[in-house]
Amino acid sequence: MDQNNNLDLFRNRWRQHMEILNKAEKTIVEYLRLVDFFIAFLGKAGVTDIHGITKEHLSQYRKEVFYLLNEKGQQNTFNTQNNYIRAMKTFFYFLHGEGYLNHNPAKGIPYARVPQQLPKTILTPQEAKKLIKAPDIHTPLGYRDRAMLEVLYSTGIRRNEIRNLKPQDVDCEKGFLRVVKGKGGRDRIVPLGKIACKYVENYIRLVRLDLAAKKNLPYLFLTFTGNQLCTSTLAYVVHQYTKKAKINKTVTPHVFRHSMATHLLQKKANIRCVQEILGHKFLDTTQKYTQITITDLKEAHQNYHPREQEKMY
Repeated sequence: MDQNNNLDLFRNRWRQHMEILNKAEKTIVEYLRLVDFFIAFLGKAGVTDIHGITKEHLSQYRKEVFYLLNEKGQQNTFNTQNNYIRAMKTFFYFLHGEGYLNHNPAKGIPYARVPQQLPKTILTPQEAKKLIKAPDIHTPLGYRDRAMLEVLYSTGIRRNEIRNLKPQDVDCEKGFLRVVKGKGGRDRIVPLGKIACKYVENYIRLVRLDLAAKKNLPYLFLTFTGNQLCTSTLAYVVHQYTKKAKINKTVTPHVFRHSMATHLLQKKANIRCVQEILGHKFLDTTQKYTQITITDLKEAHQNYHPREQEKMY
């Protein structure tokens, strides 16, 4: 066999190509994991040469992905299935674009249709305010928690993004914070509201100095022992204050993100501005928040239907 046609060789060239393009490390690792699964599938079919891959092989792989079970023994979601296909198609796009293949056999291999799903839990503005005010700000960790909750609701940043914030990423004078290497390795600037700014400023001045002295770590929000917050700690904090606020909903840090986006759009914020704040690569991801809720429909019906304006005799 000609070594220049070896799948493992081109897999490594693709990895180098992604590194040269400065793709996020997590993206590279995940793409390679998925393409390694594809290469293993081809190996079972006796294919080790890129020129031996046919449309039929890729159609069979599409079926393989569909019937693949996850660690729980369940069929993967359509989003997960599409990740497998996306990695494979990206690999072939590279092979064709670099001239290793004269044609792209993956062209036309379809993605699964993903049903549009709305976020399961959304806080009302009143609930968000109640939850944010739940911490006891007369204690150091209570003040830290209040500042964290203010930032989550004000900016809608993700769990890992708030974990990795550093004091220098926050500009309270101008009312912005910088998300460094967010999802997909992208940086972005996010508005930070005046109330959140006040609590962050006070937290840095009154609380963080003592927490940081224990380990001297560079992160904005620290644990009592001076360590970086882990995602489970952040989830626990949100869960505990949800119970304290007597909000009968399952609230996670991500619910603040969903709620903030929904509240902005309900107040007629420009959807592209919301897209930039959330750091969505595609507008379609943001548009799920524009779905009209049944509450909105009921209110419109009551306000404008002719029969709703009449008195009942």
